Amino acid sequence: MENNKPNFKTLAIIFFAVYFFAWGLGGCNKAEANTLKIKNQVIKTDGDVFHKWPHKWQYNYDMSFWKPWMIQEVSSNTRYGDSALRFELRKGSCGATKSDVANNTSWDCGQDSERNELTPANNNSQIGFRGNVWQTLSFYVEEIPYEEGHNSIWQIHNDGDWAPMFNWSIESDGLYTQRRTACNEPKIYKKYGAKGNEGCSANWKENTNEKVLDISELFNQWNDVVMNINYTTKDSGFLKLWINGKLVYHYQGSIIPPAGKKKGTWSNYSTMQFGIYRTDYHNTRGTQVSYYDEIRFAKKKCSKLKLEEYSFDHMHLIEYFEGGHQDVHNHEEYEDRSFILYLNDSDGDTVFYRDNEVISTKPKRGKLVVFDANIEHEGLQSTLSKRVAVGGLKWK
Repeated sequence: MENNKPNFKTLAIIFFAVYFFAWGLGGCNKAEANTLKIKNQVIKTDGDVFHKWPHKWQYNYDMSFWKPWMIQEVSSNTRYGDSALRFELRKGSCGATKSDVANNTSWDCGQDSERNELTPANNNSQIGFRGNVWQTLSFYVEEIPYEEGHNSIWQIHNDGDWAPMFNWSIESDGLYTQRRTACNEPKIYKKYGAKGNEGCSANWKENTNEKVLDISELFNQWNDVVMNINYTTKDSGFLKLWINGKLVYHYQGSIIPPAGKKKGTWSNYSTMQFGIYRTDYHNTRGTQVSYYDEIRFAKKKCSKLKLEEYSFDHMHLIEYFEGGHQDVHNHEEYEDRSFILYLNDSDGDTVFYRDNEVISTKPKRGKLVVFDANIEHEGLQSTLSKRVAVGGLKWK
């Protein structure tokens, strides 16, 4: 049988004028504008951030704490389409719920926690999920200095009084999936002297914390997440997680806590919440910014997500700040043919290692480098800001 996959090693460097592409990618040259509307904590967007999501979203605190800069609908940095949501968390943004306002208390402030999230509006059984569903989101996290503590960017949550079953948190070397489903199991939480989810600890050996995205791929670029989840109290539950087309995590077991068996309670269901949530920072952390886009939902079939609308097999917009670099790596796990498109003039050459050759190319606006994905390469440390689009194709 004839093999249509090329068997030669290719590295081509092309220079041409691509001003319309280089400056139009991801809306990078569009004026910042906030089109988000909010009333009684519930948000309304004008653009295409959400697709077929079955419930509305609300700001996590009482409206007396709301500031327009906290969550914005913008066109300046999008994964696909005309808008994305920009979250900004500033020092001291611990806020309060309506109950906290009434009782002059705030759990987050008392726990050295800060958050700016969107949660399901009207937390009840009408907005939760049961059974097999597909969910997506794309996220872009601006680079931040690492500090000890919890720094979550999205969660799979039950009732707010229960710990999240899953959350995705930034740590010193990358993004981690923290699983706390052991807190669902009476035999386990009784062993630790806990009362149900109260007293649950992520440090129990039955819970896990697994790295799913390296730090080199985390910041200043769009990352695409696809989740297939079977929401159930039974052992037939599961969560599969793909990031940028690669299956990076697979859990098998219950997703919903046993308390969910009580008919009519919200913990009978689970759903997603997203945004920035950080703890144990003792009010020392500065401003943090994240973007979210392509938040999609479908029941049972992945095809209903219509991922082909914004998929390019593997494509990202990356921005390197002063001192930014990439270690030696290749893309052969994801792609057959790769490319780098430089969006501005800069330093920090890209160096390719092909057989016994060393080939270096200087970042120049409009320069396109196309190469076989198995060729090792690195990005040298830059002293200037550098913006590139990287992507590739997989032979069918």
